[in-house]
Amino acid sequence: MAMTTKDFQELLCAVEHLYYWQCDVNGNILETNAPRNIRQGIHSLFIQSDFPQKVEIYSKDADTPYALGMYMGLEWFVVIEKKNGNLEQMHLLGPVFFSPVDEEQLEDFLREYEGQGMAFHSRHLLIRSLKELPVIFQKYFTQYALMLDFVVNHRHLSYEDVNFHVKDPVDENKETRPRLYRESRIFLAEMLGRLAMGDLSVLQDKKMKQGMNYAMLPTNAAAITKPGRTLKDAALIFTAKCADAAVSGGMSPEIADALADSYMGQIEKDLSGVELMRLMGRIYEDYLRRVHAIKEEAGKYSEKTQACMDYIDLHIKEKINVTTIAQTSGYSVYYLSRQFYRETGEHLPAYIRRKKIEYAAMLLRTTDLEVARIAEDLSFCSASHFSDCFHKTMGCSPSAYRARIE
Repeated sequence: MAMTTKDFQELLCAVEHLYYWQCDVNGNILETNAPRNIRQGIHSLFIQSDFPQKVEIYSKDADTPYALGMYMGLEWFVVIEKKNGNLEQMHLLGPVFFSPVDEEQLEDFLREYEGQGMAFHSRHLLIRSLKELPVIFQKYFTQYALMLDFVVNHRHLSYEDVNFHVKDPVDENKETRPRLYRESRIFLAEMLGRLAMGDLSVLQDKKMKQGMNYAMLPTNAAAITKPGRTLKDAALIFTAKCADAAVSGGMSPEIADALADSYMGQIEKDLSGVELMRLMGRIYEDYLRRVHAIKEEAGKYSEKTQACMDYIDLHIKEKINVTTIAQTSGYSVYYLSRQFYRETGEHLPAYIRRKKIEYAAMLLRTTDLEVARIAEDLSFCSASHFSDCFHKTMGCSPSAYRARIE
């Protein structure tokens, strides 16, 4: 027996606040599982965005699922139902957010659209409704849309068949577009300026933490339609800017660019939007802490000792030993070890271990990587050896450290 839209709505009950809407060609509601108290505001947002007209235009030449996005990552999916080649009904999923938003961001969101002529019957009720919407990675949201299309149109489609609405390129001429560019540039300038100063207080700044979700280049005006590409490109640009800021703060270009290369490789992996945002946060913190350490140590060490430290920073994930560093520097193990201890008061193996543990602590703060995976990534011989080293340096186990941070 074929699944019906009623059956599909039953399945959606597993995802809180994910709504299904069956609408006519004008966007009027025929059926929905959305509670009555939120229907008006959410539906009004859909109508006032001229989405029914966009769907009608789209359906003349296409019939595959169509994602309709708004500023700040709010998105619907539309499944097209045709009869005799003409649009018969539209089946909507959503809206959902791709990343968490707070009330202040929602206020800004509505203000942007009111500035474009939209009017909302009850702003506070709409904000309350928007706050309840789920946060779903785009690739998973797309899977729900493909399931709905199967129910409505009885066919098997893939991710590549989906289409995405992108704002017209002329959007950059609207009043909101220059403001978006201006505010983004101001925000990034502050972030990167504090990175160049090695200002660790930025990590406690709530505004800066939220800012990782801030609009960055490229925006929708770039007309990039490939799913996930916009955020990857933003992450690549952000990484390059962090590297430049770190060089301004005193980091050697060789280390800054090598780090950027490594991180850019990670960005190109199959990551969700949330994973990419976390990676961007980790990239920023890594560069920031390195610049802070450079400024703390500036002028304290000889050129050979500083080169030794730079080598360790650059190869932190590798299995580093004193012999390898000595061969790279051109000095004997004995001379290098004695010189390093004389200047730093710390034996070279202990310094290597401490730097690895500090890097591990950063990963524990900024990622969900398992402790065993971090131990492997940093070339410890075993997870237990890593935990022992971590406890000696940080005073607690890796798991306890992560729990304390959270």
